[in-house]
Amino acid sequence: MEAIESTYLYHHGGYVLVAAVAILTILGTMLVAHLLVKVMYRTLKKTTGGVVGGSIVANIIRVVIWFVSISCILKWCFNYNTSVLWGALGVGGIALSLGLQNTISNLIGGLQVSLSRDFKMGDWISIRDITGKIDDITWRVVKMEDADGNSYIIPNAVFNSNAVTVLPPFQTTDLTFEISSMADLEAIGEKLPQLAYDALKKAGYLYEDMKPELSLDSASLNAINATLEVYTEYTYETIDIRECVMSAVLAYLKSNNALATYTE
Repeated sequence: MEAIESTYLYHHGGYVLVAAVAILTILGTMLVAHLLVKVMYRTLKKTTGGVVGGSIVANIIRVVIWFVSISCILKWCFNYNTSVLWGALGVGGIALSLGLQNTISNLIGGLQVSLSRDFKMGDWISIRDITGKIDDITWRVVKMEDADGNSYIIPNAVFNSNAVTVLPPFQTTDLTFEISSMADLEAIGEKLPQLAYDALKKAGYLYEDMKPELSLDSASLNAINATLEVYTEYTYETIDIRECVMSAVLAYLKSNNALATYTE
């Protein structure tokens, strides 16, 4: 109580003024933290084309603002010498840095990942033997989820010492088969991509309306090697994509006596 009663606020308004200032400071801190985090996300989204920072930058902003706010409350409401607190923070920071090297390494790695723009949340990446979509970037780890729904928690420091492959937002599946050399190639070139497109769209596998592409690779005396390239989300299995597309394609080729062989 003596600490409170020795403050400037107490002498000019008693406990009511001290409590009011403390409450208003807390409320103001909550508002400022919310606004700054919101501005940060909007700025990153505008400058990078997507939400880059994850939660790590937001958490750092909150910690700094709250630390300053608590320092102000201690000074204004309890007449506490905050220079001691800041000095202790510096000394304690040195001690903590020695004991928390891995944590600090992960923090620095998280900042580099967040601000480097090499990849962002929602991207599909491959690191070591893990391939998945980035769900969040925190102060300590990057959270990923693979096509099977498995979750991975990877320390940020791993990204500083390992190669990262940023994948396209869709997976490509090549479906190979042989067309009879007597077939009408012009008609097949128009029909097969459309059949594959319709089948994928009906099944819900199609990625952003990307139309499949047909390529004729090489030819023998009686057959022409063909590859149908289709584009889908990573969450779909190759076997399901193959079954979805090839049932319609093979039916068309057989009905027109244009199928030579099909590679499973």
